Amino acid sequence: MITRLTDSCYSISNPVSKQYLLSSNGLWILIDTGLLVWQKPFLEEVRKVIPGAECLSAILITHSDADHFGGAAYIRKQTGAKVYSSEIETLAIRKGQMSRKLRPNWYEKPFYWVSSILISADPVPVDGILKHGNLAFENSGLYVINTPGHTPGHVSFYWRSERILFAGDSIKKGRHGKPIPSSGANTWSAKKAERSFNEQMALQPVLVACGHALFDFRENTL
Repeated sequence: MITRLTDSCYSISNPVSKQYLLSSNGLWILIDTGLLVWQKPFLEEVRKVIPGAECLSAILITHSDADHFGGAAYIRKQTGAKVYSSEIETLAIRKGQMSRKLRPNWYEKPFYWVSSILISADPVPVDGILKHGNLAFENSGLYVINTPGHTPGHVSFYWRSERILFAGDSIKKGRHGKPIPSSGANTWSAKKAERSFNEQMALQPVLVACGHALFDFRENTL
C-alpha cells in the first residue's frame, strides 16, 4: 500500500514492514526494501510513483535484518540502482545474514525459530559504504547518522530540508503510541539504542519514518 507523506516522500507498506521512497534534487531514493517474497508487487508499486522517464538511483539499507534488505538484490538487478549500507551491516548483508545474534527469552524462542525459517534473505551485493555525517548519496540531501543499538551498525537518515528522520528499527512505537528506543530480544545493545534515540529526537524531526511505525509531529511540538 502506497501512502503519500509529503509532495516528494512516500511510504510503501506490507504486512511486515514499511519502506520509503523519496525524490530529492532529481534523484529517486529507496530506503529499505522489505522481504524478498514481496519484491515483484513491491517494485510495481515503486514504478507507479516514479515517472517513466526517470529511474531509481539508490537503495539505502538501515540494517541487516531480512525484512529490511531481503529484496535489495532483486531490485538492484531490475533497476540498476546501487545499494548502500554501513560497514558493519554490509559485512552481514553480503552474506545474507544478520549482524548480531538474537537473545530471546525461553518463551520467545519458538516465535524466533519460526521467524528464522520464514524470514530469510539471499546475499546482496553492496556497492558503497555509508559514513556518519556524510550525504548518503550525492545531492540527495539525506545525511547518514550512526544509530547503533538495534544492531551494531544500524544507520538512520535525516532529510534536513524536510525535517524527516528515516529511523529503520532504531525507533519503535511504545505502549502509549509514542516513539521509544529499540528494545527486546532483537536489540543488540539497549544502552546504545537509548543513546541513539536521544540523539535522533534532539534533531526535532517533524516526521519519524520507522520500519514498523510512523510518527507525524507536523501539527505538534516535540
